[in-house]
Amino acid sequence: MRCKQKILALLLAVALLLAMSSTALADGEVCEMNGTKYLTLAEAVAAVPTNGTQTTITLLKDTTGNGVIVPSGKNIIFDLGWNVYTVDGTVGSSGTETNGFQLLKGSTVTFQNGTIKGGTAAKILIQNYANLTLKDVTLDAQGSTQCQYVCSNNCGTVDITGDTNI
Repeated sequence: MRCKQKILALLLAVALLLAMSSTALADGEVCEMNGTKYLTLAEAVAAVPTNGTQTTITLLKDTTGNGVIVPSGKNIIFDLGWNVYTVDGTVGSSGTETNGFQLLKGSTVTFQNGTIKGGTAAKILIQNYANLTLKDVTLDAQGSTQCQYVCSNNCGTVDITGDTNI
């Protein structure tokens, strides 16, 4: 009888550990796209097709994460879900990784419904070569000691709509 109690206690402990670990994994997910959740914005961007199909990536909570490169041929709406994405880590062309977001030529990108904050590393919060729309979004580099440009436009168009603050 005592052996059965020990086995039952062990099984309950294992079940509790499994339940806690699955919750921890779910807590690490920061964004969602087409019903799939991702641990980083960069992972979600990599999964967006390059055939021009418009795809929405929704931020699920306030998040601090690395910068993101949007390659050519992507059509992405970053719906921040009224959350804050703080850029902590930079991206860019080899040898000049100073950008929070690098949006490459031939893409269409929208940031909407939330805030993008510059962390301490990015010199350019958004380096734009794409067709960019900023809609009801705040681009905030006030707390950044390194930021020289909030949004640099080198190619493509920039449409600023709604209640956007830069």
